[in-house]
Amino acid sequence: MAMRLTLLSRLRESRLLDALTSLEMPHLACLSQMEVYGFGFDVAEFNRQTKLILDALNLIEKKCNSFTKRVFDLSSPKDIGEVLFVELHLPYERKKIVRRKGAPWSTCQAQLEKIKSLHPLPGLILLWRKLHSALKCLVQPLDKSKVWSEERSMYRIYSTCSIQTATGRITMHEPNLQTIRKDIALKVDGLSELSDSVVSLRNVFTASQGYTLLSADYSQLELRIISHLASDSVLIPLLNAGGDVFKDIASPG
Repeated sequence: MAMRLTLLSRLRESRLLDALTSLEMPHLACLSQMEVYGFGFDVAEFNRQTKLILDALNLIEKKCNSFTKRVFDLSSPKDIGEVLFVELHLPYERKKIVRRKGAPWSTCQAQLEKIKSLHPLPGLILLWRKLHSALKCLVQPLDKSKVWSEERSMYRIYSTCSIQTATGRITMHEPNLQTIRKDIALKVDGLSELSDSVVSLRNVFTASQGYTLLSADYSQLELRIISHLASDSVLIPLLNAGGDVFKDIASPG
């Protein structure tokens, strides 16, 4: 009881009690319901997306191997480096520190992005990595986590939410649905067969009949907070009018 009173006093002093009672506490009920009822899972769409990923990976692997005289491992940085920089003689930035018997080049995303305009292979490798990561880190965990709901006559995914984070953000696990990435466009130089295809793993989540899934997010939240705290006379009117500061910064002139 003493600790409760102390915490309440500190919240009042910080003018955070209203935020606790009107925002933080009510949203716990929402999170609890989400854990209990889970997310609707469309198995047919999931199978379609999985097949699209597997077919794309197979096509990419065949295309990548067609550029060399041998079959190489797309998950091996060593093999990739030898193909790109030894066999194909593509340029690379030498590492500042090279370990003994280590390669002088890097096959990280930043390095491949720099040279993908010179040859189709780097772009294909980058796309393969995205799809392979989605398969291992998203598709397989989702497949293992789906549970049939007799009450709703559909498969559902039941994740666990946690609010015990240093930043106050909500985290999810078993599985982590926050990592479901946005659409992956399969358009890449050197592989016209996939040019019109898009992997949309978020489409495997569906609402029960009569309901709708709604996606919403804050607009420029951090910038709004900073503008408010700084009482910025330029940014506040712009943001209140629905302006997009980052688009204005990026626009020419």
